[in-house]
Amino acid sequence: MYSIDVGPIDICCLDFSPDDNVFACGSNSGKITFHDVESGKLKNSLMNEAIFIMSIAFSPDGNSVASGTMGGIITTFDVATGKMLHAMQCHTMAIRSLCFSPDSKLLVSGSDDGKVKLHDIKSAQHFCTLNGHGSWVSGVDFAPNNEILASSSCDNSVRMWELKNKKCLHTFKEHNDQVWSVKFNPDGDKMMSVSEDRAINIYDCSA
Repeated sequence: MYSIDVGPIDICCLDFSPDDNVFACGSNSGKITFHDVESGKLKNSLMNEAIFIMSIAFSPDGNSVASGTMGGIITTFDVATGKMLHAMQCHTMAIRSLCFSPDSKLLVSGSDDGKVKLHDIKSAQHFCTLNGHGSWVSGVDFAPNNEILASSSCDNSVRMWELKNKKCLHTFKEHNDQVWSVKFNPDGDKMMSVSEDRAINIYDCSA
């Protein structure tokens, strides 16, 4: 184990690259830093247009990294060149979670405005808003089949959404308090959520 001194900034989020060789950190200053996993050494840094990065995600193909800010802005960068690709005002409040689709073509975002939004990466266009949560959307995740996504919320629920028809397939209300995260397993037949009620729920998604 080793520890990294990142200087006089607060790190708010991080993510591993798909090859597990690099990890990216988002900070309250708006800076994104890339570090070598084995040594922890700084490899590169990028400056976001907006401060306070709340969420960060690598694309599965490793070509892009996206960040979500407290002000509701999503910024995407080319990992190889460090060039900013797009800056999009997508939400009216903080973006707490981001996730690329398995084919790296779409990006889903979850925000304190209670909305789950889908964005086309190539065109940088928002094309769908999924409504239903009654409070902050704290987590989002794509299933490996590229057809289903999940969202967790501070309204105590987890929702499963069908990408094709843009509709909610099921709402899970087993938690008794705010749900902070949701995640599919690599096979897509299980889903987990964690809540303020101190419970971790595991769902069977094989049906």
